[in-house]
Amino acid sequence: MVMKEYSKLIVITGTNKGLGREFILQLLSKNYLLCEILRNKSICGSNKSKNFISKKLDFNQFELNIDFKEYIDKQLNEIIFINNAATLGNISFIKNLSNKDFLNAQNVNVLSPIKIIKKLLDLCLIKKINLRILNITSGASKHAYPGWSLYCSTKSSVRMLLDCLSLENENVTIKHIDPGVLDTSMQRIIRETNVKDFPLRDCFIKLKNENKLKSPQTVAKEILTAENLI
Repeated sequence: MVMKEYSKLIVITGTNKGLGREFILQLLSKNYLLCEILRNKSICGSNKSKNFISKKLDFNQFELNIDFKEYIDKQLNEIIFINNAATLGNISFIKNLSNKDFLNAQNVNVLSPIKIIKKLLDLCLIKKINLRILNITSGASKHAYPGWSLYCSTKSSVRMLLDCLSLENENVTIKHIDPGVLDTSMQRIIRETNVKDFPLRDCFIKLKNENKLKSPQTVAKEILTAENLI
């Protein structure tokens, strides 16, 4: 149970590395109730702060057994969901992809965040408070790239679903945030991909070699500052 009253509950996915990790590190000292949802061990696993909750979850699982009700107190006036977790999926041409490849990408990039949002929305409707969704998106949600059909289609799908959600609920606000090309493990995976599966690979190698990748720490600070959270 929550011992202290907080005005905001901030739920963040994919916090074990990269941008999600920086979100947690920069928000941890603030007066918010933080809940991270991640697949692997938390970087803050030893943190004993009363404002920090860690939930381990495999987004490939269809069932989402998370209940936020126990963390809700009477002073809460807003819930913020930062949809950060995502997978590139199998990088290859569509003809080479299996049905499982498509299902896995849909589960991680579309179904899991929507399930979390539905649970949070239910609480917001009960409490009559606002739900603010920060969707960490990508240029791939608007543009098609050869070899990235799984990533492009699912990032586009979740973007449109969230836009529909905001039209259906006056207490829901959506902001799609494209952080640009960050220096993360996802970028390393892209650079290590066979060029036959991703013809644009060398463009990303060039960005790395020319030191044009953004720092997750800097970008996280910019986003949180713009949202008046730090």
